[in-house]
Amino acid sequence: MAPPSLTHGYQTAKKKISASAIYFQSLPYQVNMKTGFIDYDKLEENSKLFRPNMVICGASAYPRDWDYKRLKAVMPLPPPPFFGVQN
Repeated sequence: MAPPSLTHGYQTAKKKISASAIYFQSLPYQVNMKTGFIDYDKLEENSKLFRPNMVICGASAYPRDWDYKRLKAVMPLPPPPFFGVQN
């Protein structure tokens, strides 16, 4: 069973996770539990369902370098604006 996918904070039935959640809906990445790396295949599958309008990645608790090229490749067509942040 995968751990909950909250981007930050906590959520209740009446409280949004954060102030930004009032205006934006986020889709957090999942980490492969066996390898500890971002599951880019699952992210690609989710991006086809979610169809993001904007992608922001980079500054997070993920301790490894992001594969920006792979991340851009998993986005649906036409690709949304992509903002990569170097840690």
